[in-house]
Amino acid sequence: MKNQMKVLLRGGVLMLAAVFAFAFTEPVPTELYGQDPTTGIWHDVSGIQPSSTTYTCDNGGAACLRDEPSTSGQIVSMGSDQLFVKRGNLPIAD
Repeated sequence: MKNQMKVLLRGGVLMLAAVFAFAFTEPVPTELYGQDPTTGIWHDVSGIQPSSTTYTCDNGGAACLRDEPSTSGQIVSMGSDQLFVKRGNLPIAD
């Protein structure tokens, strides 16, 4: 009986740990948008790698990428003081 209680207790602790791991982990946004500072147009850069032919996040701005095409969208770019710079043809956000 003691061994069964220990096994049940361990299983319960593991289940609780798994629930907390999912409950307190923020989801990674799948949609990314950047606003061209010269035109004000938002571009959908979801799934596009930054490079010299697509876009870069350079120093000197407030936020490079957001999770929706709006200044009220959550900032998702790493670091601060980054500026979205369009370097090639990018799709315009809907």
